[in-house]
Amino acid sequence: MPLLWVAIVSGSVMIAVELYPTAHWAHQVCALFVYAKLGVLCLVPFLWEQRVPLLLLVLVLASVGAHAPRRVRHYSLWYRRVMID
Repeated sequence: MPLLWVAIVSGSVMIAVELYPTAHWAHQVCALFVYAKLGVLCLVPFLWEQRVPLLLLVLVLASVGAHAPRRVRHYSLWYRRVMID
């Protein structure tokens, strides 16, 4: 359980670090993957019996998000274009 809380806190810190330079990150597809992973991780303490499928879902989300092409990861749902610095 302590490692679960470390993962939740580190995900929250990651969001804060990404948002610090510019808020454009918040509406990119890569941010949606982070939000989804953090949301699923937050469900684990409440759905403890389902922790294995939930953690596998986090693993799948992390893999898909990390290996998606750059034009997909940095696509902004707000501006409807790729936001690459």
